[in-house]
Amino acid sequence: MRQSLTLILLLVAGSAQAAPVTWTIDSLLFDDGGTGTGTFVYDANTNIYSDISIVTTAGSVLGGSVYSFINPGPLSPPSASGVALVSSDLADLTGLPAIGIGFATALTNTGGLISIDAGIEGTCVNAGCDAPNAFPVRNILSGQLSAIPVPAAVWLFASALGLLGWLRR
Repeated sequence: MRQSLTLILLLVAGSAQAAPVTWTIDSLLFDDGGTGTGTFVYDANTNIYSDISIVTTAGSVLGGSVYSFINPGPLSPPSASGVALVSSDLADLTGLPAIGIGFATALTNTGGLISIDAGIEGTCVNAGCDAPNAFPVRNILSGQLSAIPVPAAVWLFASALGLLGWLRR
């Protein structure tokens, strides 16, 4: 009986870790001296980004921007390997800031530490932001993402405490 309960607990805990996690951008550095920070939620099961809040600071080439929206342009659909963002959800994005960020390894729902290995910030050249790299642009030199699947960890810890209490009884 205890073995089957333990197996059920492990299976449920495994499924809890498949929940979307919040990724934090740390120490993003551009070639013009600007920086970037922020967070977003990514669900690897559905390939959906949400709750995007990324802020870049001014450097010698570009001013800072706030990004909260997925780039609607067809050239860069969001994936586990990278995402393109825009600063507005207006129908016409011409001249508005846009950023593309590439990850060294694919994002997962288990969290971890991932390097940012590519990226560029510029402005949209047309209404649909199909080509977001209008000059001037600045390149991402380095950065990293980190995520800890907190809801799953808390649930797993609480479940383990409950199981220990039940076994003690």
